[in-house]
Amino acid sequence: MNIFETHEEAEDVHLSFDNFVITSMIKGKKNISLGARPYFDYLPGEIVIAPPGELMKINFPEAGPDTPTQCIALSISEDTIRETFEFLNDKHPRLMSNLNWDLDHSFFHLLSRKDLKKIVGRFIQLAITDETREKDAIAALTLREMLIRLSQTQARTILQSTYLSMKNETPLAHVVDYIKSNITEQFKLEELSKKACMSPSHFSRSFKKETGLSVTEFVQLERLKIAKKLLMTSRLNVREVAYHSGFTDINFFNRVFKRELGATPGKFRNSQASQGS
Repeated sequence: MNIFETHEEAEDVHLSFDNFVITSMIKGKKNISLGARPYFDYLPGEIVIAPPGELMKINFPEAGPDTPTQCIALSISEDTIRETFEFLNDKHPRLMSNLNWDLDHSFFHLLSRKDLKKIVGRFIQLAITDETREKDAIAALTLREMLIRLSQTQARTILQSTYLSMKNETPLAHVVDYIKSNITEQFKLEELSKKACMSPSHFSRSFKKETGLSVTEFVQLERLKIAKKLLMTSRLNVREVAYHSGFTDINFFNRVFKRELGATPGKFRNSQASQGS
């Protein structure tokens, strides 16, 4: 694991790695391109996956002595990746989709959720402060956990773009299509599990294993996507936005929105309006 820190503006810096690399922004901003893909902004709390030999072209538009850019880079051997996913596919196969446990190189730029941020934080803590004999073993287990979480995150990303075409082929896509098509309804676990032809307990466990989210968390995030869009594009008040997004309790809506997005709905709308002015 390496932590890269840049203290001055720079353009067209080239990097590549011999092994599979997971990078996570800690501080500052980069403008980055992988291979022939277009540039995108790389911000704190995000993760980028770089396959072996992939050329990374990086700009540092805001780096300075008082505003350094910090990024963690974790190199992972192909053997570790293969062994981890071979074990999962053999002992714990996915049951609700046609996906195997794996890392898809085409989905390289991922917004990091809290679970991934915690794992990255543990790696940093291990590297800086842990001097125990168990350090390597803990790091290996943490690495495997990160690979699983990344695979789940990628599966959700893939699901968002394929659920319509796959809704008649996999239980997961069928359930996701039903949720998205009826987002203002109040879902019951028993109802959704019937859509997947599973018992409620089996469905709940399988959904969490496939996506890394509970059914409740998935529904909430889908509703928040709608709420964000309405706050940015409509004149509905916050209570109306909550209702049109499927939330029935305005106080609960405010809490969930702030927890996931770091601001209340009202402040989020004001910040978007000020950016557009």
